[in-house]
Amino acid sequence: MKQEESNKITNLNFILTILIVFMHSSCLSYSSTIQNEFVGIIYNFIYGILNIAVPTFFALSTILFFRNFDMSKYRFKIKSRIKSLVLPYLFWSTVFLVYYIIITHIPWVSSMDTTMEPIKYNLFSILYYILFAKYAGALWYIRELFILFLISPIIYSLVIKLKSKNWILILFVITMNLIFKPSYFTFIYWLPLYYMFAYLVISKKKININLNVLKFLLISGGGLFLIILNEYSGFYMHFIFRLYIPFFILYLVSKSKLLEKNPKSFMKNNFIIYCTHFQLSVVIKRLLMIIFGTNEWLLLVYQLVTCFMVVCIINIFIKLGKKICPKFIMFISGGRV
Repeated sequence: MKQEESNKITNLNFILTILIVFMHSSCLSYSSTIQNEFVGIIYNFIYGILNIAVPTFFALSTILFFRNFDMSKYRFKIKSRIKSLVLPYLFWSTVFLVYYIIITHIPWVSSMDTTMEPIKYNLFSILYYILFAKYAGALWYIRELFILFLISPIIYSLVIKLKSKNWILILFVITMNLIFKPSYFTFIYWLPLYYMFAYLVISKKKININLNVLKFLLISGGGLFLIILNEYSGFYMHFIFRLYIPFFILYLVSKSKLLEKNPKSFMKNNFIIYCTHFQLSVVIKRLLMIIFGTNEWLLLVYQLVTCFMVVCIINIFIKLGKKICPKFIMFISGGRV
């Protein structure tokens, strides 16, 4: 991979991570329904933009997994993903389970959130909490992505055997999702996107960072239109939006010279930021609302401040960790820092 492409991937990953942190820094769930129509429009537009992050993450991960892929490399790639995804996933899932247990035993904290569920202290339940990241916020993405990686031999075999007929099966899988409406947090929901990008990569359709073959998807500002429409529709439009938007974003990235620049060192910390931001953002935004009160116009300010503070605090933690215990930081980041 050329250095310019590597830089683009790192910079894009950081941008997408910030979008996710910003999304989870929202204070809306701790406030009453927004009454001001203009404020509501602003929020709908912002969240339409923020929803580009997860689909693009899935698409980019698919591209990187299937780049130069064949069955002889499957075992190596899975071992690599166990180290870079599964082990950090289990670590952070355990950490946040312990964190949840602690805060549920602090009366004044637990009383702030009536949705807290009691922990079942038996081996089966504890293993379930850890394996499914029950109390680890955004880690569901890592779990479902790894499941998709595990079934990659099936996808690869279909692509090789069916060739152009794969589009029939891709359309069938899309149709099944539209009919049965699987949960957003399951690999089944993301299977059509994964299959589609896997097909384009394996069949050498130039679906790398360049994506020139897909220019026709970008006419008439279709991406912006779908971003807006995404927040004013139900399951069907959301699903189509998430199938389309990675093409739009990756095409823009392919044309960007700015993203070719060497990323700053803190931009390589996006994995730990992603794994840890959720719980930290909950603490910060609650404190802001307790100290300064709630107001429709202040909610967005709280969200911006929370996002900024979360990223800064985690980067400080990583910087200190590299000096004190670099091997530990390397482990919990999946070897990314």
